[in-house]
Amino acid sequence: SKQPKLVLMPHTYQVRDFVPKLATAMGRTVISDCIGFKHDGGKLAFTRQMFQGKLAADVSFTSDAPWFVTFQNGSFRGDKAEAGTSAASVETVNVEIADGVIRNKPQEVFKEAKQAVDLTQAEVIVAVG
Repeated sequence: SKQPKLVLMPHTYQVRDFVPKLATAMGRTVISDCIGFKHDGGKLAFTRQMFQGKLAADVSFTSDAPWFVTFQNGSFRGDKAEAGTSAASVETVNVEIADGVIRNKPQEVFKEAKQAVDLTQAEVIVAVG
């Protein structure tokens, strides 16, 4: 069977919830919330912001593949994308998971408020932000 070396995903709230569980179930780790990558001595290094964006750290995996990585939205500019030298193959994989294995139940997708709240009309503001 084929085994991927690198699994890339967007850093969304859904992915942030399930990828650590998936990686742990496979005995692997995740480098999340990345903003870039580079080749460092023949090894892939992923750039993450730390301490509220005050520092950027290049981190890499020390374990065996598969590796799980999530990237922040907007990490790469679409107008700077370059086509590869060959087309990537697309393969459909059907997965069957027994009902007893699934313990999480998806909730309704988050929807933003249809209108903004006017805080100037509130008698008391307990917390903001």
